[in-house]
Amino acid sequence: MAPGATRVDAVRGTTPRVNAATIRRALEVRTGRLRADRAFSAVARSDKRILVGPFLSEIGFEVLYWLPMLARYFEKHAVAKERVVAVSRGGAGVWYADLAGGYVDVFDHLTPVELKDAQRDRVERGGAQKQFGVSELDERLLDLARRDTGVGADADVLHPSLMYNAFTYLWADAAGHEGARRRMLNRALPRPHASDEQALDLPAEYVAVKAYFSDCFPDSEENRGFVARLVGRLAEADPVVVLSTGIDLDDHHDFNTAKDDGRIRTIEHLMTPRNNLELQTRAIAGAKALVTTYGGFSYLGPFLGVPSVALYSEENFVPAHLDVMRRAVADLRNQGTGAGFLPVDVRDFPLIDLVAGLALEPSAT
Repeated sequence: MAPGATRVDAVRGTTPRVNAATIRRALEVRTGRLRADRAFSAVARSDKRILVGPFLSEIGFEVLYWLPMLARYFEKHAVAKERVVAVSRGGAGVWYADLAGGYVDVFDHLTPVELKDAQRDRVERGGAQKQFGVSELDERLLDLARRDTGVGADADVLHPSLMYNAFTYLWADAAGHEGARRRMLNRALPRPHASDEQALDLPAEYVAVKAYFSDCFPDSEENRGFVARLVGRLAEADPVVVLSTGIDLDDHHDFNTAKDDGRIRTIEHLMTPRNNLELQTRAIAGAKALVTTYGGFSYLGPFLGVPSVALYSEENFVPAHLDVMRRAVADLRNQGTGAGFLPVDVRDFPLIDLVAGLALEPSAT
């Protein structure tokens, strides 16, 4: 768009139908972002406690958008963490430790089956897991959080729908990316602290592997064979900790290894629905590198200061998310807290072998 031009100017010459759709889309984008701005401003002016959540959808949206959005607004309005109670699932409270003084876990009140059924119902009604509105389940969980924490019935609520409605068109294409960036603050996630009752007993140095099957890394004989070979090769150089959970939590399922021999090991025996994300976060934070499927989980590495290799075999993901992640990595590196992030098509691994071999060869003198 030329400097000084309006969105209406930009669509002149198009058909009336395209013109109207583009204008409607621009208005929806503006409305969603203004609604978020106003909600956070209103909360800042209040002295009430604040419930943040419940966050129930994909990890990637929580790590890459929701947490940075909260960080930006809380910094802008000087919201004290003591006012805030976060509501999420699986021990994700460790991600909110610098934003919220309290935490309520959804799995204290729902079983994995109940949450999966509720998410399936959300998809059937709205076409996606994304929380574009406050559902009956969300209201129920907020009421339980009020009861558990004593924040009071009049506590303010910041629901993930604020983020989803403010950023939705960023995920359709790159339009409005800068508007979204102004509402996000990328900063390192807090380093989780171990507790005596959750000692992981991991090697001093190791590589964390979280390989799971998804749309971009389907469950096929080729992909299973690739991961098995990769884990074996990694274990030749460093101990490997495989972060399979053994819990049916969503539509993805983990690659697991039959080995647990000192070089290749798991912490699956320690995991429950209530603590699985916390334990995986702790394991990643202590690793020298994370190797995982491309997607939300792969974003955790750089936000914890750990280099991350993200695998895929089908390039069918939304490019805007990858662009946002790359910008986040640049922000983190500028702060001195980030690490590398390398998405790799598994078919390109022979090139990585070639380059690694060249890098290890002594230079000619």
